[in-house]
Amino acid sequence: NFTAPAISETSGTIIVPTRVNRVPDGRYTVVVRVLARNNNVYSTAVYEEVAYQAPSIFQRIGAALAASPIFLIAILIVVMLVVGFLMYNSTRQKSLSGTPVLQGRLGGQVNSRGKQTGPVIPVADDEPIAARNRPSTPPAAATRATPTPPPAQPASANATMIAENAGVDSSAKTMMASTPVIPLAKLTVVQAAGTVTPTGIVTLQSFPFIIGRTEGGLIIGEQNVSRKHAQITFDAARNAFYLTDLNSSNGTRLNNQRLTPEQPTQLTSGTMIGIGPNVVLRFEIS
Repeated sequence: NFTAPAISETSGTIIVPTRVNRVPDGRYTVVVRVLARNNNVYSTAVYEEVAYQAPSIFQRIGAALAASPIFLIAILIVVMLVVGFLMYNSTRQKSLSGTPVLQGRLGGQVNSRGKQTGPVIPVADDEPIAARNRPSTPPAAATRATPTPPPAQPASANATMIAENAGVDSSAKTMMASTPVIPLAKLTVVQAAGTVTPTGIVTLQSFPFIIGRTEGGLIIGEQNVSRKHAQITFDAARNAFYLTDLNSSNGTRLNNQRLTPEQPTQLTSGTMIGIGPNVVLRFEIS
């Protein structure tokens, strides 16, 4: 969720702050709501299957350096200082000892004429050397390593289950469980009784969907409507929608039957929802 500044013209551009909010790659449904000055929903537009690819870490670093060239200049100066220090240090050691730095560190001996007199053996003086014709024996306390089983992987949202030895055909042993698709639900204001209520169709995009006077996805500016009056939820296991009264002052009705507060009641397409005494909504499933 984000809020864009008001556009004074009849058309304009809305920039979605995906990079700042670290939105991962994927396909998204973009919901754009136009609000009136009193924060009531004036209009809603839905854009489905919007593909987004997040920038890589190198792209972010490049964009940051391009936006602030001073950091790039500072990095180049530090690299040049390090290289210059290494070159100066190597030249200074060579001038003091008269021997190239690498040659002196390899352990070779150099005579007065600058020639190497002995072979360069890159081993330590106290390094143990195995005796000839003597078989090497393993340590007395050697033990056999026991393989450790890999840790169990946590189940993901799209789990894959393998059915083995359960009397199932081998061609149908893999069962994929994917995220259920929520049916498209909408509300239509049938009766408003002169209240400040949005007209037209309101699409239910996120759940729980709150209906209230000052909070929620559908704002009804009527004095008999509570701040958070009722909510609509979706049960993926039953693939059904439910209506719950949130302890409202004037109650919630379902087909003229008052609901018990905090008790979900299943909704069907075409059901009439009464919000207080003056507002009636029609619930529909496409």
